[in-house]
Amino acid sequence: MTDLLLKDQGGVRGQYVRINKDNLINTIHERFNGELPKQTVDDAILIIADLFSDVLVNEESITIQNFGTIHTFMTPKLKYINFFTKEPGIIPPQKKIKFLPHIIFKSLIQEKKIFLERRDVDRGPI
Repeated sequence: MTDLLLKDQGGVRGQYVRINKDNLINTIHERFNGELPKQTVDDAILIIADLFSDVLVNEESITIQNFGTIHTFMTPKLKYINFFTKEPGIIPPQKKIKFLPHIIFKSLIQEKKIFLERRDVDRGPI
């Protein structure tokens, strides 16, 4: 799940809504003025998730122009000492997923942040 600011869901600056698949489907459906059926949106989300997982399982990366790159990497195995038993242990290597935002996407987020801050200053205290 991801935290997103959703005006459609009653969110205000600084108040985030935990978005799940149903919230995402409803938001996309509403943005298309109800012309895109919810079942079609649901199917599209499942297809995208399936495609992403197929690519990432094969240790390839996904690059979406002006958005960013999603890739996997392996963490090294780590040795540790158990604090209580003082016995050594090993954490095995793990596959992690990382998102690297594109500079244009970063700029867009920064511009929206500045806009929201200016809007709040213009409105004065609530």
